[in-house]
Amino acid sequence: MGEKRILLFLATEKGYQVLSRLISHDQKKHIAGIVSFHEIGMLKDYFDDIKKLCRDETISFYEWKDIRDDLPALIKAHGITSCIAISWRYLLPLTINDYLEDRLIVFHDSLLPKYRGFTPLVTAMLHEDKRVGASVLFATEEADRGEIIMQESFEIDDMVRIQQAIEKMAEVYSLLAEKLMSAIVQGSLKSTPQNEEEATYSIWRDEEDYWIDWRWTAQRIQRFVNALGYPYKGAKTTVGGTVIRILECSAEDDKEFAIRAPGKIWSLCDGVPTVVCGRGLLRVEKALDEEGNTFQFQRLRERLGGTY
Repeated sequence: MGEKRILLFLATEKGYQVLSRLISHDQKKHIAGIVSFHEIGMLKDYFDDIKKLCRDETISFYEWKDIRDDLPALIKAHGITSCIAISWRYLLPLTINDYLEDRLIVFHDSLLPKYRGFTPLVTAMLHEDKRVGASVLFATEEADRGEIIMQESFEIDDMVRIQQAIEKMAEVYSLLAEKLMSAIVQGSLKSTPQNEEEATYSIWRDEEDYWIDWRWTAQRIQRFVNALGYPYKGAKTTVGGTVIRILECSAEDDKEFAIRAPGKIWSLCDGVPTVVCGRGLLRVEKALDEEGNTFQFQRLRERLGGTY
């Protein structure tokens, strides 16, 4: 069995945590290099952290934009035997398999075949899932449809915030990455086809998907806020024409309104408003304006969002 030289495509907190664990668990010797990119749409970009860790550990580092057109040449020049993509958003051509001993391997934030596609962890939280997890699979032309090599799951509750879920997912990724590296080195990779009848999909999200609909229940809005908080930009609404991001909130017991008016502030105590929802009330405990400054609620007679 020849020497294994593994090229890792890493990004975000999950990628950084994986690299840290592999280094600390004596897997550095199998890492031929790291590829990363600057993350867009996240408040925290781990590109510089990953690059610094590579520099400190004398691991070859490549920025994706510099090598994406010459990836096969890089693989051949450095004798790469395996490629693993973790928290990766760009298309990696499957033609690179022609130069590898093992087919391209990717990590995915769901228990496949559930939630193939984009931002599956956010989708799982919005879908009120109690158990989430990660899958390691062989890449295929159709996203997230390949044979599963290994999986790991964990439980979440209704109050979990996305950052907490990401931190736990990073731990799971790190554990799986260590197991995967060992299997690659030992030549013991095994995989199982997915059950197509159980497949579901998760669609991509953009700025339009951050808007709060105050006709939702208070519990649903709270889950929405928790799922889109840091490191994402935060669920958003308007107050007097100003866009704000709600970062912290809590659902409260409802009141029986003769005429319900979702979005209207019901009470304001020390600058903290309680807002009428489609069902239930929501206490807005922390909000920022679009410049990142704390937003101060000053008027009781305000409506959040549009007219319903």
